Amino acid sequence: MKGPEDAYQQILKDGCSQITQVWVNNHWSLILWKLAGIVKAKPALWEARWTFAEVVRQLKYRYVTLDSISLFSLCSRCRLTGMSAK
Repeated sequence: MKGPEDAYQQILKDGCSQITQVWVNNHWSLILWKLAGIVKAKPALWEARWTFAEVVRQLKYRYVTLDSISLFSLCSRCRLTGMSAK
């Protein structure tokens, strides 16, 4: 069974170099809840939505969206890039 650690490795391979395991762990659970709600409401979407690939796709979308429109706070950016507050 694949989990957030596997998703983190996949996302790193796909070029999202500033992402952290902590970020993936947090968003992993949020996406699973979201997908569970979708599948509960529309069971026909089970095979299309309840997959590891779909979770990774949504993680990458969140990462790209947050990064490209600068929704990461300054503190989050520092954590992601390893910058200190000197």
